[in-house]
Amino acid sequence: MLRSCILFLALGLTNAAATDADGESMWGHVYLEDSTSFEFFRATFGGKFPCNDDGSEVVLDPVQTTVINDDDKDPLLLGDGCEAPTESVEGKFTIVLRGTCSFNDKAIVAQKAGALGIIVVNNAPGLLRMPPGVLKQKKNFDVTIPAVMITNLQGRMLYKFLQRDPLQRVRLIGETSTKGKLLRVGHCTTKKSMEVNADGSIRERSDSAVKIIEGGVLHLDGKDGNGESDGDGDAQKHTYEFLRGMFGGPLPRHPMPVVVADPIDGCSPITNTEAVAGKLAVVVRGQCMFTNKGTNVEKAGALGMIVINRDTLDITRMWAGEREMRAITIPSVMVTGATGDALMASIKEDPDQGILMRASSVKNEHWQQIAKFLKISDWPEDDDERELLFNKLVEIHDPEQSAVGHRERLILLTNSFEKAETYYEKSSVDV
Repeated sequence: MLRSCILFLALGLTNAAATDADGESMWGHVYLEDSTSFEFFRATFGGKFPCNDDGSEVVLDPVQTTVINDDDKDPLLLGDGCEAPTESVEGKFTIVLRGTCSFNDKAIVAQKAGALGIIVVNNAPGLLRMPPGVLKQKKNFDVTIPAVMITNLQGRMLYKFLQRDPLQRVRLIGETSTKGKLLRVGHCTTKKSMEVNADGSIRERSDSAVKIIEGGVLHLDGKDGNGESDGDGDAQKHTYEFLRGMFGGPLPRHPMPVVVADPIDGCSPITNTEAVAGKLAVVVRGQCMFTNKGTNVEKAGALGMIVINRDTLDITRMWAGEREMRAITIPSVMVTGATGDALMASIKEDPDQGILMRASSVKNEHWQQIAKFLKISDWPEDDDERELLFNKLVEIHDPEQSAVGHRERLILLTNSFEKAETYYEKSSVDV
């Protein structure tokens, strides 16, 4: 982030909402389907960003030369986009590597082939606002597709994501940052969405907020159910919530088998690599940074990491560590200790049972709120105030009353409230 701020200053973009003459933002993010994102700088030429909320297909430009750097243990086998693509890019975004020809030439080649836009991966550190450069293609060609640049590190991550899941779709969103919140900038902010008022009336609002998926649910039975009651009042019986790390890649589309990593803290190289490879690896919180765990698990061949939090009853979004540790491409999530117990039991009962990950509307703030009221001292001493507060919180966390609610949070909230009730009742009797 510091690098980006320096680049903004160097380019004269002292205002995060800086826009070009056509009203589009000079800065934003490339978003994958579940909000995994890569920061971009817009070129000084090209058209506006598409406003398709469903995203668009992407194509990795193939290498059209036999020269490969054998010294690179993790080569980025990506073409430079200077020649006509060998596969269809019609209506898709094409991803190319910087170099060989001008940025404008790359965009012209992509546009002539019918591409929706072009994403250039930098071959040097940092980002820049791509100038047209010296034309080798058609002069005075009007480039109308959007062109953006992402860093080399992020390009390598995106390359791995798309190799693992070629069906991923991307969205390019021009943005501004206001009080820590990302907002859309440009012609896409003119889109309106409909909201239903409490009285049933309809109102329109500008949908400028960028929606970020922070978590979801694990389906331990491997089935994408609807979370409704099974008749015994056990809502969302097979689902358990998770929060995504602030690093890692998109969630897998299909159920995947789970295995416990050895060592279980994931803080040193994984020894049971044959068992872990191609599966979701389970580790426990503690002893080292989350990204150390993620790096070791990914190197062992795992396709995802589930961190069990036994330190506290709640969960949080895992922070990324040093810059070189952020190139973790596997999905990385945290679950509660109670979920960990259920997960371990599921593995023991059926080692081959697939676990399904699905995104949901849960936010880190929902779990932060639960964490706040896990302490008795955080509940009001006054009985009426305490009950009123509990009822308000239930309206948020009860899945029967709220679209963002979930059974796990409701259980923790109710248990904590009941303990507070007992404590303050006993205190009043003692007095």
